[in-house]
Amino acid sequence: MIDHLCITVANFRRSRAWYQAALAPLGYELKYDGEHGAGLAAGFGPQAEEQAVLYLLSAVPGRGQCEPLTHFCLRVDSQAKVQAFHAAALQAGG
Repeated sequence: MIDHLCITVANFRRSRAWYQAALAPLGYELKYDGEHGAGLAAGFGPQAEEQAVLYLLSAVPGRGQCEPLTHFCLRVDSQAKVQAFHAAALQAGG
């Protein structure tokens, strides 16, 4: 199960406004709006839940590029599943 996704955007303020407007009809709202490391972050999630599931990250000034481009986390309920995922990923050529 996907826990959350992060994407780095070049124009943070414009992207935050766009995602806030576009996600509203789906029942998503702004859950977090503040600093993240050297940049800014905005987190969106379903109105009925406390946690954000989609985060926008600003490009860090001075780096020139948006790094990392994407970040995603998966949720599992045991260390055994983490190890099984890792083994399968390596077996598949990861």
